[in-house]
Amino acid sequence: MKINKGTAAFTLIEVLMSLVVVSIIIAGVMPTVIESFKIINRSAQENQQVLESDGQVQSKIPTNETFTGSIFPVKFKNENLDTIDVKGSLIKSTIDEANYITFLADRPYIKLNPYVLVEGYKPLSAGYDPSKLLVDAYNTNFSSELTELNIYNKNNNNILNSFYMLDSINENPAAPLDDRAFVELSSGLTNAFSPYTVEMVTERDQSIEAEEPQIVKAKLDILLPNFLAAGDSGKTVVSADGDYWVKRDINAANKINSVLKGNEEFMLLGDNGKINVLADEKDWNSNTISVDYTQLSNDFNLNSGIYYTEGNNDKYKLVSNYGVFVNGDNTGGWTINPDVPVFKSSVTELNNKASLYFDEDKNSINTVISALEDKERAIFLVVRPEKGAEILFDINDMYSDGDGEKMTLLRNSENKLRLEIDQDSYLVTDEVVNNDQTYLITINMTGSRLADINLYINGAETINNIPNNQTINTQAKRIFFGNNFKSNKQFSGYIAEFIIYNRELSNSSPDYELDSFNNYFLEKYDITAPVGTTPPEMPSPSSDIVTWLDSEYLSSVSNDDKIFSLQSSDMRKGNTYSFENNALNSITSAN
Repeated sequence: MKINKGTAAFTLIEVLMSLVVVSIIIAGVMPTVIESFKIINRSAQENQQVLESDGQVQSKIPTNETFTGSIFPVKFKNENLDTIDVKGSLIKSTIDEANYITFLADRPYIKLNPYVLVEGYKPLSAGYDPSKLLVDAYNTNFSSELTELNIYNKNNNNILNSFYMLDSINENPAAPLDDRAFVELSSGLTNAFSPYTVEMVTERDQSIEAEEPQIVKAKLDILLPNFLAAGDSGKTVVSADGDYWVKRDINAANKINSVLKGNEEFMLLGDNGKINVLADEKDWNSNTISVDYTQLSNDFNLNSGIYYTEGNNDKYKLVSNYGVFVNGDNTGGWTINPDVPVFKSSVTELNNKASLYFDEDKNSINTVISALEDKERAIFLVVRPEKGAEILFDINDMYSDGDGEKMTLLRNSENKLRLEIDQDSYLVTDEVVNNDQTYLITINMTGSRLADINLYINGAETINNIPNNQTINTQAKRIFFGNNFKSNKQFSGYIAEFIIYNRELSNSSPDYELDSFNNYFLEKYDITAPVGTTPPEMPSPSSDIVTWLDSEYLSSVSNDDKIFSLQSSDMRKGNTYSFENNALNSITSAN
């Protein structure tokens, strides 16, 4: 057997010598390693303190909490070794009993005065108040030679410089301002392209090597106009105060009949079912209501409307020359609602005058009316009832169950008039109002009780029976015609005109106001005059009218140089405004 003897192993002495050498090396390196770890740990702690300090600085910036103001000179590398003083503030923070001082340079910024305008505003130029748009500047270096003005719309497009001009710069205004610029501004900025950005750009002085100019910006908001007037062929003007007007024409060939104000938008209603909408920060858009209703002709014109909310949705009800309500919102979804009175442009039995026709089904209209402070008033109603007509009008609190006014004019089973305050308080006439005949019914209230009411049928005073003489509450809220959902009573027939005056009318010398008004309506609607008689002018004062339903103005919203703003569902004739341009047919206020 053979034994393989390899190379010889380390001797004991060699092993010991190796351990000695390694120990010497480790003893020399370890202090360095340990110190390195200490430095790393200390650096980490310092970095943590710096981060915490920065957090304190950031939290103090919004509150302007500074240690002291300071100026720090910055030297630029040019041939003159120029310096520029940088304004700023020292902010002190304390971390683990160590104080950190941070220098924060003040950023340049501007403020506008005014910073909000209403579309249709008067120009900000000489002769107007304010005459300038003020640009108050802080930490800036404006210069008449080096600073220029730019204004951009919301699409970041630079608007025409014909709309604005940098008038002058004050480089030494009163503290705390550093600069102040004066800008002239035309009245052409619109809400559709708001907000605008006002930008002041100052080029650096050539002696200072800086690549970028100093740029400061501020927002200028333009709100929707407070007033908008419109007429033929898209002629439209807007105003902030109703005094100064600015053209705001739209691309529309149709006549615009009425202006309706909804939730942050104007709606222009025109011929052929055309609707134009001006919404907040949006330009004009339009759509056309498609009509598919057998009772309507192709000549479908929108004359007025109302805005209301239903849940969280904005809704509109529009009225055409056929008296048809159209329900929807400004994006479409319009439908024809046949359950409303049908407009009759000419009724033979009413001296060929216009009227609203109600049937016994669901026909009804209503509107808010002004509360009357006094107990006295005068009411005129031109009506032609048909069989089944129970209720002629109802002044009520609508949905309220409170103590508001309740005054209802009814026909009882004998066709006698019954003026009712409640079930136990009423008056009944001896005279009757028959079917298929036209009547003028006049109510003249000279006091606050039922016995203070003088009632007339076709100008002749009635004999009244009053079983319970109660006080009348005159705080009216709303008036109903046609179907009444509270009493479940119906009306069928024609209503041509209804007026409430806010006072009683005298019937004595020298005025004889009541006789004058009665004769006017009797002749106008051919109740006591031959067919074709031209009615006289309406007696004054029309300024005392608080509610006026005139069916004639369903088909005609303009009259010479007067503007009629028809704002309610029952076509109550609104206030009139004198206007120089007779092409403007409607005007409305945003408030």
